[in-house]
Amino acid sequence: MTESTASFWLERAGSWQPQDPGALPARSDVVVIGGGMTGLRAAQRAAALGAHVVLLEQRALVGGATGRNGGHVVAGPSDSTAATVRLLGMAAAREIWDFTLHTVSAMRDFVAAENADCDLKFAGTALLAFAEHELAGFEADAALLQTMGIAAQQWSRAECAVRTHSDAFIGGLFYPHGGQLWPAKLARAVAVAAARSGAQLFSGVQVQAVTADGAMLRVQTSAGALQARAVIHASNGWARRLLPELHDVLVPVRGQVLATAPAEPMWDFGLVANDGYEYWRQMADGRIVLGGMRWRSADMGRDCDDDTQLDAETAAGLRAFLPAHFAALAGLAVEYEWSGVMCYTPDGQPLVGALPGRPGEYIAAGYTGHGMPLAFMAGCCVAELALGAPPTIMANAFSPKRFANGTL
Repeated sequence: MTESTASFWLERAGSWQPQDPGALPARSDVVVIGGGMTGLRAAQRAAALGAHVVLLEQRALVGGATGRNGGHVVAGPSDSTAATVRLLGMAAAREIWDFTLHTVSAMRDFVAAENADCDLKFAGTALLAFAEHELAGFEADAALLQTMGIAAQQWSRAECAVRTHSDAFIGGLFYPHGGQLWPAKLARAVAVAAARSGAQLFSGVQVQAVTADGAMLRVQTSAGALQARAVIHASNGWARRLLPELHDVLVPVRGQVLATAPAEPMWDFGLVANDGYEYWRQMADGRIVLGGMRWRSADMGRDCDDDTQLDAETAAGLRAFLPAHFAALAGLAVEYEWSGVMCYTPDGQPLVGALPGRPGEYIAAGYTGHGMPLAFMAGCCVAELALGAPPTIMANAFSPKRFANGTL
């Protein structure tokens, strides 16, 4: 298999040897497909509930989007709150906010309980406007969030200049609950907890098909077949390979990220600009991690699940972004560049729950570039559903039933 591009998060996370899972068993209560945050959390939760769990990852654990994103965890919907209200209604928008805020809280609790070294902090996230239409959107969101009781602060042009060290932005909206983390390190901690609870975590095993087998499900893999009472699809950008009926629903989208050499301290909070198309944050050692610029590529990265390549136009845009807007960063060297595969849905919301027409099969995927404030609890809840337990929290907008007949 061709090597993926080298992610800063994976290259600098330190050595890690997952627990040897032993031999692939002939059967299991639950089979989880995908070894990222969603799948590992699903495995951990199902095992903690007493189930025998097998997790199957086609590559290395944490090697997909979980180890390749921008390192942000910002509660809220993938689009603006105002746009979400227009599309889905106020009640659905409130549910999405509640789900993501619960996810953030659950992540905090897990990190504390496991003493997980993953640099999780909540210094806030600033949404920044280059254009008037963005500023109008921030004003609409601020009004809605006030009615919901969710904290947000509008920034003037002058305040943006002081806070960001740049005159490029005409205004902003600051989320004090916005967070940053080292995503691969958190996922590794979840893997350790899952294995401790008895889950068998296999890497380098590709699932080729899932079919009905009497009262069970047959999971055919590159290492042989096994039976399962329930199967959880948690492979995000690769999920549609096993679910052809969702080919036009779960669309892989390749994004790109870079990490610079250390710079002087500029921000302790996360920053997002250009309607979310660019996002960056500074590490404790001064390195800046910047992602985005998909709009520079011919196809916006759509229908691409290949993270072994970089798009040259996207890479050029990323390299130019920081010096173009922050004079102090002129000449700053780039040390890492990598790509990662996200998964987008037609309405911007994930699929979390039972798969229509597939008894015993469940899914948590399709985060539309917004996985960190969703995946941790999505994996937990889909594991609970697979075992017949009530989910800890759920949003009706995430139901896979909305795509039972294809796209919306």
